[in-house]
Amino acid sequence: MAKKIDTSYQARMDGMIYALRLVEKEGIEALKKDIEFRGANFVPLEINRETMVEIYGMLAARITQTMLTMVLATLRDSKGWGEKRLKDFKEMFEKKCIEVDALDPNGEHYARISDYAKLLEKECGIKMDLETILKVQQDTDKTDKRLEEK
Repeated sequence: MAKKIDTSYQARMDGMIYALRLVEKEGIEALKKDIEFRGANFVPLEINRETMVEIYGMLAARITQTMLTMVLATLRDSKGWGEKRLKDFKEMFEKKCIEVDALDPNGEHYARISDYAKLLEKECGIKMDLETILKVQQDTDKTDKRLEEK
């Protein structure tokens, strides 16, 4: 009668096999990055990198659209903004989102969300959760293939 393999043993073996394949295919640095990313974000081995990037993109789009909707509704309700102001704001918001995602010819971001958070605190006295913003930037950079070539 075959001995039943316990799930923790099987999970360890699956992890070792995954790590070996990744090192053989992409090298030890890829394994280090994968371990760091999965550990920081609690991503199980069953989810491959491409799926993780796709999920991050979907979540970013959902969060951005939800946030933008609430900001526009708040400006409409609290400040009486009408169609023109709201459309202008929406257009500028979308440009800022593109700006913080864009890279210059050297592979550096033109601007970061953390830059704007610091500026808002310095110039307007509005304190943002900079620790969270920096963590999100760091996690996003780990999934951005454009930054791996640097």
